[in-house]
Amino acid sequence: MARIPLFYTFGNHMHWVDMEWLWGYHVLPGCIRDMLHFCRETGAKGNVNFEGIGYEKLAAEDPEALAELRAAVSEGMVEPVGCSYGQPYGLFHGGESNLRQRVYGARAVRRLLGIWPQTFWEEEFDFFPQLPQMLATAGFRYASLFFQWTWHTPEIPKETEPVIWWEGHDGTRLLCATRNRLNLHQWPEDMELTFSTLAEEAVGDGSTPLILQWLELMPSPDWMCRSEVLLPKMRELLADERFEIRMGTLGEYLEGLSGMGVSPMVSLDVSSEVRKRQGAYLPHWTQEGATYAVTFRLADSLPREVREEYAREREQLRRMHEQGRLNSTALAYEYRRLYSEKVEDQLDRGHGSCVLKEAQNGDLVANALKHFDGERYELLAYCVMPNHVHVIVRPRVGFELKQIVHSWKSYTAHEINQSTGVEGALWQVEYYDHLVRNSQDLSAQIRYVLENPNRAGLSDWRWVWAGESFPDHDRDGHGNHGRDAHAALPVRRYSMDQVWHGMSLGKNNDNIRRLSREAEQSLLSAETMAAIGGLMGRPYAQWDVYPTWELEEAWREVLSAQHHDNDECEGLCGHIGRFSYERSLMISSRVGRRGLANLMRRFGEPLGGSVNWGPMKSFIGGLSPAKVDGTPGRALNGPTPEQTHLMLVNTLGWPVQRSVGPRAQKQIVEVPAFGYAFASWQTVKVDPEDLKPKPPVATRTRGDLEFEFDHPSQRILQLKSPEFPEGVFASEGISPVMTTHAGVEQPVPANRYDRDMNGNAVAVGSADKELRVHALFADHCQGVQLSYWGNITRPDPGMKAGYWVEFPLSFRPQILADQPYSINEVQGGGPFLKKYPEGDWMTSPQWFEEIDHSITALTLLDLVDADNPDRGLLIVHNGNQQWFVDHERQAVRCLITMYDPWDERYFRDDLDSKFLLLPHGPMTNSERWKTAQEWLRPSETSAFASAPLEPQPFSALSCDAPNVVMTAFYRETEDYSGKYLENYAGEGMGYPYVVRLVEFDGLETVANLTVSGTVGKAFKTNALGVIEEELSTDGSIGVPMRPYEIATVYLDIVEGRKQTRDLDAKREIWATVHRVED
Repeated sequence: MARIPLFYTFGNHMHWVDMEWLWGYHVLPGCIRDMLHFCRETGAKGNVNFEGIGYEKLAAEDPEALAELRAAVSEGMVEPVGCSYGQPYGLFHGGESNLRQRVYGARAVRRLLGIWPQTFWEEEFDFFPQLPQMLATAGFRYASLFFQWTWHTPEIPKETEPVIWWEGHDGTRLLCATRNRLNLHQWPEDMELTFSTLAEEAVGDGSTPLILQWLELMPSPDWMCRSEVLLPKMRELLADERFEIRMGTLGEYLEGLSGMGVSPMVSLDVSSEVRKRQGAYLPHWTQEGATYAVTFRLADSLPREVREEYAREREQLRRMHEQGRLNSTALAYEYRRLYSEKVEDQLDRGHGSCVLKEAQNGDLVANALKHFDGERYELLAYCVMPNHVHVIVRPRVGFELKQIVHSWKSYTAHEINQSTGVEGALWQVEYYDHLVRNSQDLSAQIRYVLENPNRAGLSDWRWVWAGESFPDHDRDGHGNHGRDAHAALPVRRYSMDQVWHGMSLGKNNDNIRRLSREAEQSLLSAETMAAIGGLMGRPYAQWDVYPTWELEEAWREVLSAQHHDNDECEGLCGHIGRFSYERSLMISSRVGRRGLANLMRRFGEPLGGSVNWGPMKSFIGGLSPAKVDGTPGRALNGPTPEQTHLMLVNTLGWPVQRSVGPRAQKQIVEVPAFGYAFASWQTVKVDPEDLKPKPPVATRTRGDLEFEFDHPSQRILQLKSPEFPEGVFASEGISPVMTTHAGVEQPVPANRYDRDMNGNAVAVGSADKELRVHALFADHCQGVQLSYWGNITRPDPGMKAGYWVEFPLSFRPQILADQPYSINEVQGGGPFLKKYPEGDWMTSPQWFEEIDHSITALTLLDLVDADNPDRGLLIVHNGNQQWFVDHERQAVRCLITMYDPWDERYFRDDLDSKFLLLPHGPMTNSERWKTAQEWLRPSETSAFASAPLEPQPFSALSCDAPNVVMTAFYRETEDYSGKYLENYAGEGMGYPYVVRLVEFDGLETVANLTVSGTVGKAFKTNALGVIEEELSTDGSIGVPMRPYEIATVYLDIVEGRKQTRDLDAKREIWATVHRVED
């Protein structure tokens, strides 16, 4: 009896963060050696999953262990996978952080292990819609979406297939191992349960099933996963005569599918012989009883230049095959790829006469296809397009495909030529066919045929059909565009409602994730400040033209702090993560402050000898606070208000408007992208109206915006705008802060209300804990800022028992939420399970709660009126990412804090939650994202003194495409970032400028960049800096952008090149100064 083939590989997960912090220096070296022992004892080949900083620490702390690992990688025994710098929950962190995670991690792996990583597989939940694109632009080709249940309970849809195409927001696809029934956790007990039914599970469609197992090896009696406890079960599997176990790394398994996916050697009837026939131009594989996907086209359907290029490349493939450089399988793959890239894409563009779009001709072809259905063949699906035809057909015994296709073409050509009076060939001589491999392949082919008119922009197309036997394939996602080399594999574009992070998101007021956002934003601002400063020439704000090491070290602190254990195990190790965030903030703030001071000194002297880095406050530099009567304070060092100026620096990639001064004398200043502008200090006063006491229930109005706030009950009752004259909220208004105790929802007590230092009424909780609530108009937009701060009592354990605020709406909402570098519609996913320990996290029993209608929003939630989509309520938050929706009550709920039993006794009782409530009219996704960033990242503002002057605004770089956002502007060093890369864009630039662009609105466009300076060279690259195309520097720089693309551009700006000094001319200052005796 034939043995059942099984492919086995494992991922060995460990990390420097947390594990080495708690267990000591032996963790990573011990993990490596136990893994290699497991491989040698079983013959297994596997995958190592450390974070980038872990490899760096190994190089410093145990170079011998690193050398052993590098040797295993070189031998092919082990493949590094995942390879982010800090193993984050990517969904919880900013878009730029996620890109730097992949870039910094890939560079560390190449530097220390000698190879560029190509396979993404992380143990923790690392998923969001733009991740496939980010991985691909960092050099990754493969992936796995099997995340392990540990402290968190992640959910990804289970598949019956071992491999799929994982499709991202922009259409990028990675060949991806799935979550399925052959996934194993690290426990021998789990292996026992899976191995007991392995023979049944392994029966498939001819492909080799994949056993994918997570391990966390550490040879310590104080740890549960060790090779010694796993080896007995593995030896038992290897000895089972029913199975043929094949060993390899995950990348090897998926690479093997790259050659197998197009091969016609595995079909619905594997016992039938496959024959190859050479057609006029293309080879054809046939098999008795097989099903085919056929395409034939009009003779004039391709432009001449396309036909010629296609013919040249096809001939080259034929010669390579004859020379033995391509076997039959590889040849089939290359023909399929070539046809997809050169032909099918062009056909949908409607070249040529397109006579099939005429009703009588389209009907004629469709009727011809159906004429012998059930007699000579079974017709499964077809689509008659304007210049080509797709057919899924299964010939009956005695009828060959070539004869069937010939009869279709011959009959229809005669009839159409006769009716149109045209002579000559109607159809291209050759046709294209694909032998369908299995049921999944058949689904993909039929889906492609049915979706062809939509892809080509043809609505209500009449000549498209599939038989009744075609099943429901909604889960196949988007069509397999081009029916490329992996047409047999389903395509999955999982929505955010289908997945679940499984984490205690919301715990401790999301303090550690709020720190992540603040640190990332401070770094982006400091990078921009330093990049602008380099354009000004000497004197530099630091020794070199750009503080590369400082800023990249600050990034390394942030990326390591974003590690998933700092989220999961906050009570165990989160304090070290917070220290890393704080250190990063100190470094980036210092760089930003130093750069701003250096820039200001070109116009005058910073007041008080120092500058402010951050939003303008009552004290700025050396100014005294503004007086209550509204007159400006005087500078402590003597300058008059006429000699005092404000510099506003915009570190965002688009112009922003900032208001300076009180309501009565407000000055609106437009600050250009990546630039600065100025304002007079005389307008900066405090409005006495803002200091007057407010009544318990206050209606406040600014322009067309009005809100009503009830102080005793701690809530906004209503918010009105021109878009919502009836009010945004339902009659009860926003809820007070609520919690659930003993299964009963109840408000947090508000025993009294008092007035704060400015006279505003605030609600106060119980005697020992204070919860304060405040509402005021936002500074930069027509919105209201709602704040909750103070201290609270620890709630009962779990997400459902946490503190929350509900926003009931007066309209039925369509909900949009943001994820890293994208915004998508969400419904609220679930139900999902969340688990917690009853006591000690390592040894106590665990309990579950069910979570439903969950939404994760990185920075914003937009509630668009489903019945009037030209209006909505945008809610931006400062860190509370966990939301829930109640569709029946038309309400959304934000979890502002919770107690997580995984943290045992640890709980933060401090609260600092802020929300921007912005009623709006029509709004694009790019406008939503920019609005959130403007509120979260206000302009850097500081004051300086000089003689009266009128300095001009300045912009280092601007972009004319409203749907494209410049999200980062920084520099790197050629000798470090370009090391090990071929075709590095920064070669010869020394300190290239790097610009990140993101298209948010799903529109293909060309983004024109205007640079304040002379550009020597410009390149569009991947995230690592590898050139994709050179860009013209004649005038503005045009960057082609695909829908939802994340693009990277490298610039050589002449004015920013390093200006070296002739220090040798000053040698006499140093050379003999020590000879004081002489």
